[in-house]
Amino acid sequence: MRTWPLARRAALAGVLIAGCIGHGLAGPIRHDEATAKRNYGDPIPGGADGSGAPPHTMSLVEAAEAGGVAEARSAFLVGESVNSRTRRGTPALLIATRYSNISVLRFLLEKQANPDLFDKSTGHTPLIAAAQSGQDNMVRMLLEHKANPDHQDRQGETALMKAARVGAADVVRTLLTSKPDVTLTDYAGNTALWHAQASRNAKIIQMIEEAGGQ
Repeated sequence: MRTWPLARRAALAGVLIAGCIGHGLAGPIRHDEATAKRNYGDPIPGGADGSGAPPHTMSLVEAAEAGGVAEARSAFLVGESVNSRTRRGTPALLIATRYSNISVLRFLLEKQANPDLFDKSTGHTPLIAAAQSGQDNMVRMLLEHKANPDHQDRQGETALMKAARVGAADVVRTLLTSKPDVTLTDYAGNTALWHAQASRNAKIIQMIEEAGGQ
């Protein structure tokens, strides 16, 4: 019987193991992320890392500005708070409002984000931002989630004052359904009616007067 040298036997064993792996005979092969796909390019169930969460590429703040619900949900599933802020203190909910990202706004509100979180530099809430930009659909959504219509920003202005000054009649009408305090004044002593008169919008002036504005 022929005896192989020890080094030769070790080399031969290595070749045999490599051959088995190449033919799938030595157990499952570890796939990298690029190949961890089912047919048609769908991710494997439970995520490529097996964690159960989708791949996370955006923060909630980033999703609020430039992403969609999928990105926001991904950030939420890995543990980000729906009340996340930027380093400068701007809430994700406010960013979604400013960028008219209504799908992410709805997602955050449905996940119990605080609708009255405000920007630390301006004092703007999402409701104030939506009113100022004439976004009636966002105003309605925020009011449905109990946003405070009487919150005052760093200038003492409310959402109603902002909407009245820019002439957003639909927003003014919607805000008035929430029964805001129309007698509030900003820090210069001006009421919502004064802001309406400054815009010279007769329709808005009439609505605020009928609601008790002075």
